[in-house]
Amino acid sequence: MKRYFAVYLFVLSLLFTSKAYVLETQDQGKIESIIKGYVHAWNHNKGRGFTNNFSEDASFVNIFGIDFLGKEKIQERHNQIHDSFLKDSIFEVTDLKLREVNPSLVITLVRWKVDGFRKPGTDVKETIYGIFSHTFVKTEDKWEIIACQNTLKKN
Repeated sequence: MKRYFAVYLFVLSLLFTSKAYVLETQDQGKIESIIKGYVHAWNHNKGRGFTNNFSEDASFVNIFGIDFLGKEKIQERHNQIHDSFLKDSIFEVTDLKLREVNPSLVITLVRWKVDGFRKPGTDVKETIYGIFSHTFVKTEDKWEIIACQNTLKKN
């Protein structure tokens, strides 16, 4: 009897101390849809609409370590780069991982590839790879990106 009671207490302690959240399928779909939306904006709209699902006060750090604050500034920068060294580039998500911190906070790691990156000052195009780290927050029924870190990486 003592043994069963000890096992029961152990199981109870796991239930009350672990933070086992399960991201709802609907929420996962919404987040994945947001990512598909900015991929579409990049590839079909010259970057216009990239920030449609960023919060008004979002922060963004690009691959060069330059930070931008606010949806408007982030969009403005993406318009500029799509008119210059990322003109006609193709963005592709190569891997996506979601980690639910709590039911209204999700961190995503979006591994990506861009074909057609032009080195500044040249017409040489190359393929680059990187990782977006997004912080998504849910308010009511809407998910928004509140922070983004974009990191260039070697393939």
